[in-house]
Amino acid sequence: MYEKIIKIDNLPRLDMDEVKNFENKVGFKIPKDFLDCLSYQNGAFLKFTLGNLEKDFWIKNIPGINSDKNNALMHSNYYINEWSLPKDILLIYGEGNWWVVFDYRNLNNDNTPKISLLDSEMNKDEVIANSFTELLSSLEEIKGV
Repeated sequence: MYEKIIKIDNLPRLDMDEVKNFENKVGFKIPKDFLDCLSYQNGAFLKFTLGNLEKDFWIKNIPGINSDKNNALMHSNYYINEWSLPKDILLIYGEGNWWVVFDYRNLNNDNTPKISLLDSEMNKDEVIANSFTELLSSLEEIKGV
């Protein structure tokens, strides 16, 4: 599953104390499959841009949970307020008017969030995957983005 991720050995390792602090700060439990990915690499650049052209989104990197100032997951509240997004989400990737998010408004039976695409310009708010694993598996290489 992680063959799409560029392995970089000098990134900070996932620290479960930071995870717990982050969960307490945002009020959401981070899904296990996402934490498994972060255990492989805590924040990742992808080997190529991944996306779904039919749904018109792409992902160039995966945020980690650490004190990195440029980390989208750690700064979800800032962007949620800046772009007037729903409060019950955590950002995975986006480019201002659209975001791929952990959507805590739409939960699976095990109370893990589904993955949604929010696009303010296109007035989209739709579930695109039932889990982070399903999201990663569904993405294909996109050139020219």
